Amino acid sequence: MKKRIIATLSAVLAVILLLFTSAFASSAADDGLKNVDGKWIYVKDGVKDTSFTSLVKYYSTWYYVENGELNWSFTGLTDYYGTKYYVENGVLNWDYTGLALLGSDEWYYAENGEVKNDYTGLTYFCGRWFYVEKSALNWDYTGLTNYYGTWYYVENSILNWNYTGLTKYYDTWYYVENGVLNWNFSGAVLYGKTLYYVNGGRITWDYNGTADYNGVKYIFVGSIAQTGIYKSKYTDYNLVYADGKTGWYDYGDNTYYIGSDGRPLYGNQYIDGKRYFFNANGAKASLFGADFSKHQGTIDWASVKQSGVEFVILRAAVRGYGSSGNLMTDSQIAANIEGALSQNIDVGIYVFSQAVTTEEAVEEAERALDIIKGYDIKLPVYFDSEYSGAPNRTGRADGLTKAERTSLAIAFCETVRNAGYKPGVYASKSFFYNNLGYAAFQSRGYEIWLAHHISSVTDFKYPYNIWQYTSKGSIGGVQSEYADLDIAYYDYANDSDMSERGKNVMVTASSDDFLSFVNTEEKITRYIKTGLASDKEEALRAASLITNQNASKALIDAINKLN
Repeated sequence: MKKRIIATLSAVLAVILLLFTSAFASSAADDGLKNVDGKWIYVKDGVKDTSFTSLVKYYSTWYYVENGELNWSFTGLTDYYGTKYYVENGVLNWDYTGLALLGSDEWYYAENGEVKNDYTGLTYFCGRWFYVEKSALNWDYTGLTNYYGTWYYVENSILNWNYTGLTKYYDTWYYVENGVLNWNFSGAVLYGKTLYYVNGGRITWDYNGTADYNGVKYIFVGSIAQTGIYKSKYTDYNLVYADGKTGWYDYGDNTYYIGSDGRPLYGNQYIDGKRYFFNANGAKASLFGADFSKHQGTIDWASVKQSGVEFVILRAAVRGYGSSGNLMTDSQIAANIEGALSQNIDVGIYVFSQAVTTEEAVEEAERALDIIKGYDIKLPVYFDSEYSGAPNRTGRADGLTKAERTSLAIAFCETVRNAGYKPGVYASKSFFYNNLGYAAFQSRGYEIWLAHHISSVTDFKYPYNIWQYTSKGSIGGVQSEYADLDIAYYDYANDSDMSERGKNVMVTASSDDFLSFVNTEEKITRYIKTGLASDKEEALRAASLITNQNASKALIDAINKLN
């Protein structure tokens, strides 16, 4: 009986277990995609789960469910357990490789339907090439990227086929042409406002030489065009490249004249009917002037200024060469002084002397001093000593001896000096040699104004500060046919011999001269590194060939100091 009861209970329990297992299996089988009335829905525990949005595998295919329903219209990326997959028309597309959108604005690169987060490079999408970084499209990226051995230029993540120019990649600048890095290009490239030299597709920063850009020849130092200043490494010099110019060239406060060979002129020069002097730096170290009297009539001083006149020496008075020797004030002197000063033209004064006594010489000086009282006179007051112009040299002072004439000049000049002005003597070359005691003037420090009318440079053997080189000059604003023209080698207004103008500056439009300086400094650098006597000799030889004498000397001195 007991065995029968146990058997009966076992059978009942087996039936209950079978029913429970069957019910559970039926419930589990109901989870997943179900086709209900022609619509695919996601079922969980036998009920449509409207909160479910994700991928679902049905047999061997993965589908995209949104809010519990299979969304056949969805195309894009979806995240499934931390991995992004590409869905096309509701079905995961394992064959797709390319860009795909996640949400409304995140683009990723999918490979075989999956974003693997390991790809950096270009990908083609909708007719354009895009740059992705670690499989994400990076809109902020602008630069180079390599694609199958070729480097391309990307701008804001899109390959820019229209870009030609420079771009920086890591620490190197490269040249891109039509969106592709051009390794074969060498030449000048403008980037911003600076011109660079590209050598083999990149800037090497070691190019010293020339290159044309838009038909203009430029010089490069360290691969940068020298449109400004190159500062010397071993001297106080600045090199100024005059951009291939010729003719007048201004730099700073100084003026240069660039010849046809690109080099500045030096020494005495005759340019456009005027004489100039350029010092050892190549800077203009002279002033252009003229001397006037009443014979030039009423002067248009604005026109004189426009003619380039920087100083004038005006006749204050003249003594007649007759026996009475009347001293007469020049009728135009006041108007001339005021007119010149109104145009900021520096003024000097002279008296045409026919004095035969010390008293007369002093009278002439005092007349000049009285005339200039109250005016800002920068230049000296000159004693004009010459033959009178009377027939057969019969003027009252024409027969003076050398000693007499010298004594009268000294009396005039000392009177001027005692009044606080610079005294000077004007005479011709022959008069200074034969009729005046030049040594006496020199020992007393008188200023010398030389008259020597000659087409070449005067060969006067003594020092002088102003040279009247012609009486046949032309100046705008004067009524006379001709005017005396002068060149001053001393700037009285600034008390300077102008030898320092352009100091420590080498101006040139010659690329050869410019590069000679730069390459000499590179030879100095090599000598510093090696200490070899042969390298020192090479540097000295290079320095000696530089055409600017002062710059050459500065480099030679710098080399010799390196012991």
